[in-house]
Amino acid sequence: MQDSVSALNKKNYSSLEEEIAANINKVRFKNKEFIDEILLYLKENNNTSSKTIEIKKINRTIHYYEDQILESFLQYVQENNKTSQILENYSFLQKLNDKFCSLFKSILKNEKKLGLSPSSQTTNLDDLRKAIPSESYYGYYIENISVENMNLILFVIIIEEFIILNRKASNKTHEYSNIYLENDESLKNDSLNTICFLANNFSTICINLEETTKENNNKLYNLYLLLISKDYFEKDLKSESKHDQVPIIISEEFPSKKYLKHLQKKYDKIYIPNMQIPKSLIKKLVTSMDSDNDFKVTLQDIINFAKKNFIYFEHEVHFKTS
Repeated sequence: MQDSVSALNKKNYSSLEEEIAANINKVRFKNKEFIDEILLYLKENNNTSSKTIEIKKINRTIHYYEDQILESFLQYVQENNKTSQILENYSFLQKLNDKFCSLFKSILKNEKKLGLSPSSQTTNLDDLRKAIPSESYYGYYIENISVENMNLILFVIIIEEFIILNRKASNKTHEYSNIYLENDESLKNDSLNTICFLANNFSTICINLEETTKENNNKLYNLYLLLISKDYFEKDLKSESKHDQVPIIISEEFPSKKYLKHLQKKYDKIYIPNMQIPKSLIKKLVTSMDSDNDFKVTLQDIINFAKKNFIYFEHEVHFKTS
């Protein structure tokens, strides 16, 4: 097991963007540890008199304005922690990311946003849908940030998003903002109150980096994270290279009502979908293991997948399984 962990830690990434995506996925894989880290960080860095949280390592100050907002946030992450939900990895494909950056890098540099909202004055949503088809999108932009510590950046994003959504719901302005949020407004109302990095609303991530300055020999970037609801695989890009149209997969709400017929209505409200393993996560695992694209997994597929991903189990397990 130690060899497996060591091999993962030594993995060479083809780009800084791929490494950032991997670090985000590590946080999602160990989301309970991350939430515990958030709670501890808040406790140690909260200034109750100025209602701010200082994050000195990445030179950021979070303003939460009201004690009630911070209390609500703490309650939100604690409830999220209780469900022990399984967060799926975001797909990150270098070819897809290169395509995204080549098309929208200059727009992000000038506008600091894509203009995902149909009500935006400068919207590029149609172009994005043609280039990277999906049902919905969600974007985050943060300026002049070191990407050395993605845990702290995600901490800033998560709490800032919660504050922004709360202030917006109360029709209050958000004067001190570390991040810019945008979405295509296709999400349902209940999803708009969900922090994306602590939920399974999106499946693929694209990352645009724009190097700005150096601070104490540390590079700073303008960082844009685009979350995409469609789960992209390498085969999607292969079919695209053959000039086949990439289909838009409309993700069915999980679990849909037809899967809940065994539950009586009185139990509807206590049923927590986040506690279930996401259907898209199971599909991703099967697709990753499947060697001949028949959507079936053999014992040899499992063994090969385990070796490729440094998952160790003893040889006796092979014989017992077979």
